[in-house]
Amino acid sequence: MTEAIRGYSRLTIREYFRGRSKRARLLLGVGAIVAMVSVAGFAMTSNFNPIYSYLTTAAGGVGVGVVFGALLYLGRTTCPNCGQRLGIQIANQYSFGRRVAFCPFCGASFDNCEVRNP
Repeated sequence: MTEAIRGYSRLTIREYFRGRSKRARLLLGVGAIVAMVSVAGFAMTSNFNPIYSYLTTAAGGVGVGVVFGALLYLGRTTCPNCGQRLGIQIANQYSFGRRVAFCPFCGASFDNCEVRNP
């Protein structure tokens, strides 16, 4: 039985990295928006009820925590072939700059090799 019939699709390493980068950027955006909204809430209101100030502070802390978690998730991106960390340089290739074509540690091509355990 082929993998496509069983529900698995063949995934290249580049597609795997693109998915991780997309998830991390989504979390970065959500965390940044939550943190900015809580800061804007403090800036626009001069008199807060103590309960609301604690909730706004907690929301800002959660937003900052989500941003740091997304950066950690992105920074811990490893090559599925050799397990070495590739991190931020892999994420940056989808927004600007030249594309990384292979793993600098094991030499696996990102376009031809398939991910075995995504």
